[in-house]
Amino acid sequence: SPVFPALVYTISRWIPVSEQSFVSSFMLAGYGTGTFISYVAAGSLCSSNFLGGWPAVFYLSALIGFIWSIWAYFALYDDPESHPTISMEELDYIRKHISPQKKKVKRIPWKSMVTSVPLWALAVGAFGQFWIMAFFATSLALYLGTVLNLDSVENGDISCVPNLLRAVFACLVGVLIDYVMERRPIPIAYIRKGTTLAS
Repeated sequence: SPVFPALVYTISRWIPVSEQSFVSSFMLAGYGTGTFISYVAAGSLCSSNFLGGWPAVFYLSALIGFIWSIWAYFALYDDPESHPTISMEELDYIRKHISPQKKKVKRIPWKSMVTSVPLWALAVGAFGQFWIMAFFATSLALYLGTVLNLDSVENGDISCVPNLLRAVFACLVGVLIDYVMERRPIPIAYIRKGTTLAS
């Protein structure tokens, strides 16, 4: 759960504004791609005897998450200035295209946040989006298994299709947004609201 907020901060420090939609969309496409791969692998693992069949899905997911966490701990840095192997050319490019951020630590405005209608709208929208995704992810697999009587491999292969499409469309939308922004600047707030509504 802390990965997405951390990546949003990292993108703001590492990626020029003109490239952030593209990079963000590919980052989010990784979520769909990972889920796609997990569904295919889960179907195959459930029908095998490897590590007891279905428990292998949890063991391997945990192992991959652990390995990724170790890699991220050593490979990711808060800002370009603290990265030990960044080239001066890349550092200069990033500095040139990202406005410097003030290091001043501000107090968290809890009262303003709790009483903010836009924040609550965002929270309700995000909850609804993730609830619907989780509902359909489990319901589709359950439907394919109980109503259509598909085995675990076929179930995994079909259940993964929405995640593959989500990954593809995330990439396409990011490229489209950058293309539109270059030709006709639109306030980023409108783009964020529009893509959230459309998704």
